[in-house]
Amino acid sequence: MNKKLIKITIFLLLVATTIFLGACAHTKEDNEKIIKYLDKRFGKDAYTIKQDKYHPRWFVTLKKYPDIRIYYTVSRNPLSMSSPAISTDFDNLFGERAVKDYEKTNKLAGDKLSYDSSIKFVYYTRVKSLEDLRASYDRFMDFVDFVREKYPIIIEEGFLEVRMDIDGIKLKGLADDDSMIYQDICQVKNGELEVKSYQEIYNELSPKIKTHPDNPDGFTFHADIGRSFILVV
Repeated sequence: MNKKLIKITIFLLLVATTIFLGACAHTKEDNEKIIKYLDKRFGKDAYTIKQDKYHPRWFVTLKKYPDIRIYYTVSRNPLSMSSPAISTDFDNLFGERAVKDYEKTNKLAGDKLSYDSSIKFVYYTRVKSLEDLRASYDRFMDFVDFVREKYPIIIEEGFLEVRMDIDGIKLKGLADDDSMIYQDICQVKNGELEVKSYQEIYNELSPKIKTHPDNPDGFTFHADIGRSFILVV
């Protein structure tokens, strides 16, 4: 009985040792992979890096942004062709920080600015007409200028994508209760920032604006006293 227990113990120790050595090998490999990635992306002297004591991840601080700590890790999936892959919270950290810092010193006058990891930046506004949209567009452009000045890395890394959600204006062909218009107005292409102008938005939407609400029962008009007709269109 004791011999059997000893064999089981030895087996378990061998398994644990194999796992431990494999983890150590992966840690070294992951460290080299992340450093190579950072060197290529930001430059060798542009950051500091420190490994987490308790988890297989690395904390990185860019020298231009010393108060933002980014994490990087390497994920492995034997069923994926892209494995191993580097994952990070870089976009979320800088996106949310840019929005937060902008809102500290700038008033949006009822508009809303947010960052969503799946669709990037979202600028929401509620207006009564396309003419009213001009003021919101100018506030949006002020945010773009803020990013250019304070967080140019967002543009350099290509994730300054902004969708403007316009509420309150109804388009032809849509139900009266459907008053939301979505416009992709900012993106980075080939390293250059492309922004749709207010005039482009106006020219695109102006012919589509609904000038009167739908009437599912048609229009009622009176031909003479005491008689009425319903014209269904």
